[in-house]
Amino acid sequence: MAFVSALHSNSTLLLPVLISSLFLLSWLHTLLHQVACVAVGGNLASIHTEDHYNFVKGLIKTSAGTNKQTWVGGTDAEGVWLWSDGSNFDFTFWGPRQPDNAGRSEDCMALVNKGVANDMPCTQKKSYICGRGLCGRRTPASDGRFFSI
Repeated sequence: MAFVSALHSNSTLLLPVLISSLFLLSWLHTLLHQVACVAVGGNLASIHTEDHYNFVKGLIKTSAGTNKQTWVGGTDAEGVWLWSDGSNFDFTFWGPRQPDNAGRSEDCMALVNKGVANDMPCTQKKSYICGRGLCGRRTPASDGRFFSI
């Protein structure tokens, strides 16, 4: 796993991320993903605005070098979508005719095909992305990016 430090701010959200390009585990093993995210003070990424959505899509492409299919923190609990961090699920940027729960087995959210949001079977193996809000001080790294301390 590589820690990718990037910040996004629209006055309320700063989002550093963790992307796994080496370990493509199924979302059912998301406890491992969630543990990895929690270890850096975050959760699987939640997306609340179009600006955040575009930022995460761009970060995936920049970090992975491609539009790699990537799990985020959305999950379907009997028709009600939730974010793994417990925040309000206000996501409205699904791909056409999504979520569709095809085969009644698509309960996990991934960004696919240039970042289009889709519900997918949780058993598929994909990279994942973590996010966390920063509420502490920010310290610049040598390359100008910021880290939470």
